Amino acid sequence: YLKRMRRIQRALTEARFVHVVRDGRDTLAARPAEITTGAAIATGQRWSKRVRAPRVQAHLINHLLEVRYEDLVADPEPVLGRVCEFIELDFDPAMVDPPERARIEAALGPVGGWRGRLEPGQLEAFEEVAGPMLDELGYRDRAPSAVR
Repeated sequence: YLKRMRRIQRALTEARFVHVVRDGRDTLAARPAEITTGAAIATGQRWSKRVRAPRVQAHLINHLLEVRYEDLVADPEPVLGRVCEFIELDFDPAMVDPPERARIEAALGPVGGWRGRLEPGQLEAFEEVAGPMLDELGYRDRAPSAVR
C-alpha cells in the first residue's frame, strides 16, 4: 500500500501505517531464484524505492511507524509493544511467538543470511544502487559488507 498511503489516509483519517524495514542485502539473499548481477541491481533499486517511499511521505502521514525486521526477530516483545501502543491494541504475550513464526522466518531467510549467500559481485551490484539507503538506515554500520 506504499503508493496509496495518502489516499488511504484521506479516506480513513485514523488509519495507522506500520512500515517494516529489512536489510536489503537479506532481501536479495532470500530470493529463491539465481541471483544475477542484473537481479541484484533491480532488487537494490526496488528495495531502496520501497523503503524511501514512506520516509518521503512521513510528514504528510498522520500515523506512521517504522520498525526494523531485525529488531522484531531479535527481541519481539518491545517491538510488538510499540506496535500495539501505536495501533491502540492491547499487547498479548502470545504475539511474541505465534505458531506461524518459524515458518515465516524460514521463508524469509535468516537475519544476516546475505553474508553466507551473496558473492562479492552480487553484493557490489546491490550496494552500488542501494548503498546510500543502507547507510541512511545504518545497516552498513551494523554489518558492513566486504566490498567497501
